[in-house]
Amino acid sequence: GGIAAWGYTCYGDDSAGYVEAVVLRDSVFEGCAAGTSGGAVYLASGDSLSLSSNVSGVSFVKCRSGEGGGGGIAVSGSGITIDVSGSGFEECVTSGGGGGLSAAGEVQIMVAGSRFIANQALGSGGGGLLARDGAKLSLSNTSCRNNSAPAGGGGALLWTRTSEPASADGESLWSLCADGVDAVGSGGNASSEAGTARNRSDQGKNAAAYGPCLASGYAQLELLGMPAASSPAYPGLALSLDIRKLDWYGQVIASDSSSAVSLAAVAVNYSLGGGHSGLSAILAGTTTATLLRGSATLPVQVRPLYTSITLDPPATVALAPASLRALGSDYTNSEGTMSSAPHAVPMAQGIRVCPQGYVLSTSSASESGIVLGGGVLAVVGSCARCGSGTYSVNPLSGYPRSPPACLNCPAGGVCRGASNVTFELGRWEVAASSQGGTGPVAGMFVLLACPAGYRLVNTVAGGFSHDQQRCVACGSNEYVIDSTLGNMSCQVCPVGAVCQGGLMLGGRVAGSVWAPNLSLGVVVLLSCPPGYEATGSLASSSATSIAAAASQDCSTCPAAYFCQGYLSSRNACPSGTYSPPLSNSSSACRPAVFVRVIFFLPLSKGDLTDAVLANVTAAVGAASGLGTSKVVIESVSSARRTTSKSGSRATARVRRLLKGRAEAAESSSRLQLKLAADDVGQASVVRDRLTNVAVSQALEKVDLPPASQVSASVLDDGSAAGSAKDGQAGIIGGAVCAAVVVLALSAAGAVHVRNRRLARASRRL
Repeated sequence: GGIAAWGYTCYGDDSAGYVEAVVLRDSVFEGCAAGTSGGAVYLASGDSLSLSSNVSGVSFVKCRSGEGGGGGIAVSGSGITIDVSGSGFEECVTSGGGGGLSAAGEVQIMVAGSRFIANQALGSGGGGLLARDGAKLSLSNTSCRNNSAPAGGGGALLWTRTSEPASADGESLWSLCADGVDAVGSGGNASSEAGTARNRSDQGKNAAAYGPCLASGYAQLELLGMPAASSPAYPGLALSLDIRKLDWYGQVIASDSSSAVSLAAVAVNYSLGGGHSGLSAILAGTTTATLLRGSATLPVQVRPLYTSITLDPPATVALAPASLRALGSDYTNSEGTMSSAPHAVPMAQGIRVCPQGYVLSTSSASESGIVLGGGVLAVVGSCARCGSGTYSVNPLSGYPRSPPACLNCPAGGVCRGASNVTFELGRWEVAASSQGGTGPVAGMFVLLACPAGYRLVNTVAGGFSHDQQRCVACGSNEYVIDSTLGNMSCQVCPVGAVCQGGLMLGGRVAGSVWAPNLSLGVVVLLSCPPGYEATGSLASSSATSIAAAASQDCSTCPAAYFCQGYLSSRNACPSGTYSPPLSNSSSACRPAVFVRVIFFLPLSKGDLTDAVLANVTAAVGAASGLGTSKVVIESVSSARRTTSKSGSRATARVRRLLKGRAEAAESSSRLQLKLAADDVGQASVVRDRLTNVAVSQALEKVDLPPASQVSASVLDDGSAAGSAKDGQAGIIGGAVCAAVVVLALSAAGAVHVRNRRLARASRRL
């Protein structure tokens, strides 16, 4: 815009000779402009020619240049030396770099006692000065104020692809932006002490995209976000790392939004297999990015290689420490390469190798394309979160039987993923160590106990089953003797016991003694109180059937017997004597006169349940006037008999009891009972009372059909004795005989006549 010199004749006339020097003194260049380089002065040299220039006491004011740079002065080429002293650059602007002065190539620039004020570089940077591509810049007693590089670095000074400019006066280069420097231009000279400006907030009021005072081009990549040893990374989980492009002063080069960066695992040496070199980790996730304002964030996953994993004790052995570095291509610097120093990545180990709720999932290194020298075998590890319906509280759970894996939720739990497990019933604990065989493995939830009355389920086919663990409530008429043992089942409540809510509360008979038998898993009747007989007790026999345990009972000692309790059998009273129910000694057997009554009921023997026979006993006791306690059922047998259907009330009841059979009673039953009277006189009265009508009426009151062929007779001592010897004692108050012999003798004489009369009366009824 003002002067241009290329180291040869200005007009290309070789005969005119070469320009060897340009000298400017005490001049002012104001408002000059150039389309490319050097708004006021452009000095260039080539072909190994030299050019020197001296600029002293010159002011460059409001000069402008294009993208070539140097709003005031631009110098490029090689072999050029320029001294600038006592000069000023004010309000000069360039579309490139170096708002006041730009130097590029193998040139040497010495600036002394000068000032750069309010200049602007709209391109690469250097609002006051730019030195690049090997240019040597030396500064002394010079100040820079209010310069700017809004799209680049170095509000005062930018240097790139060259060495840091020197300070000829021994002051720090940061003194360019320090307060108190007032270099004189337009021929004046002035100098003063300039202090450091590195920590000053005003930076000489210079401004730039990065480095308000000083800035350089790329120096190194910085890798940030590496975990600390106290908070290591988890294998395979996202690790957010930042890559920053820094200049020589450690400032982020915020003007770069185009260069590419990446993360890479570093090959390391490992001693296994005789010593080899290779990758110790695999990277996954986002490993490449484009810088944005000099920075990039990469959510990367580091998957280490492991040579050993054990559960007891929990340990993970890595092939070698994982190491990463940042790499890049600098698209602002002729696509030069960039890199950071290697960084070791602290990785979690052992039982804390993964967060709670995760497991260390593994795959062979060869599957990931890694071949290790020396025949070394390794697996690649990555933490995997357990999903709904599974859980993990130990990331290594599974070894040594199988690789670590999420555990299925036990049947008695609710698993919402990770380690979020809840249990409604029972006491659960995490197994601290593994058991042999098919037992629990360390890290599993194990059901230790269920609430009383619940069965603990944790086995299948005799072996431990983690997935089936649960507490199962016993039925209303069941019990379980121990809710902490998995081999205990819910059992049917014994006849002689009281069970509720899965618990055996005790015996129905006060004073009965019961005890659990752990080998059988049932309760055993050990003793009955006097007046009761132990029936079905496992303690009094060699029976080991669990099913037999349900029949255990303390039965009421029947009439005509006495029971001494414990596990002893009942004893029959002597011939001619009788004892009431619940008798506990022979002294209860008193002399008696017996009356035998025989009749038929239109019911099959199968219809005569214990409850029905109890009603029969009560009816006969009421008809005789002796009461239930004096009646014994001696025998019950089947007797074929057909009775036509009738509309009578009694026959309707029969039909109802027989559930609508076509014939009211195709099968009838013969019942034989014995009643105990105090003497012969009372026995005769009882005999006369037991008529067909009286017995039938009494049966109707307990909702039973009428009797037929009722016959009653007083027994002499011999008959009673014979009956006792034959073992035909019965049940009083509803207790049925176990085995009876049906008497085949038929009545004769007067008894036969009485039976015929009673039969006619029955038919009339």
